Amino acid sequence: MKFQEFADINEEITNMTPTRKVTVLTKFLATLSSVERTLVIKMFCLDYPNVGTGEAGLIKRLEEYYQCYDGELANMIEHYEGLSELIEELGSERDCSESDEGIVNFGEVFLCLCQDNYKDAYSAFFDIYPNLSIIEMKWFIRYFLKEPRNGALKSTMVKVVAKLHGETLKTIKKASTVNSLDVIDVILNAGQELDLSVPPGVFRKPMLAKAVKGTPVIREPCIVDVKYDGIRAQIHKKDKEIIIFNRKGDDITRKFNDIVDELHDCGPDSDYVVDGEIYPITEVGGPDEFKKIMSRIHGKTQAVMYRTNVTLRIFDILYYNDEDIAETDYNNRATYLNDFGKLAADKIIVTNAEAMLEYYDKAIADGYEGIIIKPLTGKWEAGKRSLNWTKYKPARVDIDCVVTGASYGSGKRASVLGTSDIAVGGVDGEYISVGSVGTGFTDNDLTMMTGLFNRVGPGNIIIEVRADMITQDKKGNLGLRFPRFIKIREDKVIPTNISEVNEYV
Repeated sequence: MKFQEFADINEEITNMTPTRKVTVLTKFLATLSSVERTLVIKMFCLDYPNVGTGEAGLIKRLEEYYQCYDGELANMIEHYEGLSELIEELGSERDCSESDEGIVNFGEVFLCLCQDNYKDAYSAFFDIYPNLSIIEMKWFIRYFLKEPRNGALKSTMVKVVAKLHGETLKTIKKASTVNSLDVIDVILNAGQELDLSVPPGVFRKPMLAKAVKGTPVIREPCIVDVKYDGIRAQIHKKDKEIIIFNRKGDDITRKFNDIVDELHDCGPDSDYVVDGEIYPITEVGGPDEFKKIMSRIHGKTQAVMYRTNVTLRIFDILYYNDEDIAETDYNNRATYLNDFGKLAADKIIVTNAEAMLEYYDKAIADGYEGIIIKPLTGKWEAGKRSLNWTKYKPARVDIDCVVTGASYGSGKRASVLGTSDIAVGGVDGEYISVGSVGTGFTDNDLTMMTGLFNRVGPGNIIIEVRADMITQDKKGNLGLRFPRFIKIREDKVIPTNISEVNEYV
């Protein structure tokens, strides 16, 4: 296959609807040999090394190629969507004979993208570049920079491979967490079955809970556990090594060596993948403020990272005893949680709303965020906000408000501002009042606010305010229920806009 064919198909699909794009790409892949298809899938998925090449470096070298001086290309690019559009414009001004088209093989281009270092990559680039047509240059540049902008990355190719082989999208998605799509294509092309088990060490996108308005309805037996206010942790044990991933899939193990030690002490000997929450705790073991865990996340030294005590609670298990159990029902998965001893999340089984609310009241009284409700028949659904998990917690709204006025306190706070009038931004730049806030301030906060307000005056201070809910009276006036000061937002100069506030009303 010539690279011209690949460039043409990219040009064709760029402005297509997602559905049409999948259809066209499926037909295109069906015409290719197995080797060509492997390389094309890898190309669309950007599955090749990143060796430090970038737009700035490529512009510099293209200026030499086109004999442009004094940063001419760098200045011109400001008027185009990107470098490839600029080169397309420059190329249209040169005389391109038909011999320019279809000279370079697709395999040569892919090999250029798989160099070991940026020097070799740039060298290979300019070995190929002079032999390309204008359209080929455009797409060569885009893939060289890993910025194709054609709407056909891995998510699209998952659908293409599924349609090509008559498999369900769910099957290919799950298989793609372990194998690359080109490998999946080879397996299916050979008539072999896919292994859909996801072993320890391979991160799974977390399942998310849906919030409900009003009191949840209990229609079947459910497990209810506490909603912890911490950071999501997916923990893998493989060959006695423990790895802790955050919800984005980043390895954060080194920040939680104390949790690793607890898992070695309390956890089972077999390999496993479990889902849980790491949260800060007080000296007596109760839940502490969420912000205290930030030292673990952003701390650069051991002393800073470990100045806050944390603990782990495991609330789901996805792999155990050499078996992927994520798609079994929750009743089955939950039976294995007891093997983690004190690290297993607190939970009860309820069959009615009264028992659920009683447990909810206890969770709130103990200082937790709320509860999560999980039907015993529920499945674990990677990457979905699923009704198989329902979260129930007090309504809470965080907004950034501008301080429009202030009044002094009384008693021991008579010398400092005690209450601040607050507002959000309106459609035309005006401020819309949401009442006032006088709670949540420490003595230091009030001293700081007083000094700052006296210096800069109203309209120039942004503060973060947390409330249980936003209210609106019959006249349309907005207010906050139980507003509490959180902090001064020195990093912001404009408040939350009314359009965002209306989402909570």
